[in-house]
Amino acid sequence: MFHVLWFVALADAQPGRWTFVGGNTTANTRGSYGTIGVANSGYPGCRDSAATLQDAAGRFWLFGGYGVDKAGTAQRLNDLWRFDPTTRAWTWLLGSTNAQQSGVYSTVGAVGMPGARNYPVTWTNSDGRAWIFGGFAVDAAAKYGRMNDLWMFDPGTSSFTWSAGP
Repeated sequence: MFHVLWFVALADAQPGRWTFVGGNTTANTRGSYGTIGVANSGYPGCRDSAATLQDAAGRFWLFGGYGVDKAGTAQRLNDLWRFDPTTRAWTWLLGSTNAQQSGVYSTVGAVGMPGARNYPVTWTNSDGRAWIFGGFAVDAAAKYGRMNDLWMFDPGTSSFTWSAGP
């Protein structure tokens, strides 16, 4: 796994040409978490099979995946990051610096935190909220397996709400 970011030009003078934007070109790089909510104070570690989205402002969102945490442990993650291509800044928004974190569930409709996971399904709705469904995840009892939980992330409050699932 590598921690690199590439951009492909689709409509400039050289369409289809990839440009290296940044990141570490060494495999299995651990995350540097910095301070929650402060741009350019850290960057995510290398990973694969994460949830990714782009918002209406053109920023990219990254949640979880199988990657390397702050301690150098390669496992599932539950960290949430935002990348702003205009400033080229990563911002760590939520989640643990450690891998294999259990989900925090209380009651459906309450604020919580999805457990570490990879391969979830994601989408956004018309009001800009992000939705994450299932994947291979760590549940509230610290067991790993396929999940069918549904989480909603509200960028206005920077919080996850458990929306459905047993």
